[in-house]
Amino acid sequence: MNINVELILIVALLLSLAAGITVYFLVKRIKEKSRELENQLHLKLQQLEILNSTLMEEIKLRKETEKKLLEKAEELQQSNLDKDRMFSVISHDLKNPFQGLLGYADMLYEEFNELDNSIKLDLVKGIRLASKNIYNLLINLLEWSRLQTNRMDINIKEINLYDKVCEVFSVHSANAKKKNIELLNEIDENAVIEGDEYMLNSVLNNLIGNAIKYSNEGDKVIARCEFNKENLEISIQDTGVGIPVDRLKTLFKPGGNRSTAGTHNENGTGLGLLICKEMIERLGGKITVESRVGEGARFSIILPWDNEKV
Repeated sequence: MNINVELILIVALLLSLAAGITVYFLVKRIKEKSRELENQLHLKLQQLEILNSTLMEEIKLRKETEKKLLEKAEELQQSNLDKDRMFSVISHDLKNPFQGLLGYADMLYEEFNELDNSIKLDLVKGIRLASKNIYNLLINLLEWSRLQTNRMDINIKEINLYDKVCEVFSVHSANAKKKNIELLNEIDENAVIEGDEYMLNSVLNNLIGNAIKYSNEGDKVIARCEFNKENLEISIQDTGVGIPVDRLKTLFKPGGNRSTAGTHNENGTGLGLLICKEMIERLGGKITVESRVGEGARFSIILPWDNEKV
């Protein structure tokens, strides 16, 4: 009987031990599986975070791209509107001198034998003036077209600024004499700059021509140049009629700069300042204006410059 009890106890003990071992390994296996699942879950979470971060970055880039596209579309739309307005102005400015030219020519042709020589001379003067206005408008149109289509090459070279201003002054000296306007070149005779001579010549011609156009009898047009640490500033200043504040805001915008008659009713194209702005920007600079009505205007060309070259 005792032997059976002992045997039962031994069997029970062995079964308990076996059960314990089984539970131990089962728990161990569960823990290992749990850690494996945790690692897999952690890896999946990391992958999801990376995916989420990638998606957020893509969404951000898309939004930025959409914003830039919208801004570019608005710029293009505004540019087209500006060009439409400008072409409207150009067609108006081109039509007027042609009408005058045809009117003078018709009168001269139809009444040539009946007209006095003095009247014929006046008609010829009118034809000459209208032809010059048309020519100037076409030149400005060609320059503006070349700028818009990037067909104007930039050739940088050394330019004696004093000599260049003297050259431009001589071109406009006849018009200045008609109004008794004094042209003053206060630039140092040895001032040498680097730039595109064609563009600089075109800009100076426009600015000096405008200064004379909007000056009264006995006024002055002054050219100056100042070298600073990082740039140089060429200024054309007049003591003429000045520019109203509302016009200053649109002076360099396409379609916003409609030409007004000068003090002797000189005509213009309305394109000159726009061309000046685009040319100076092509050279890495900018053009600014300061003016008060009745006190004249001061246009400044600011170009990059290495101070060590002075």
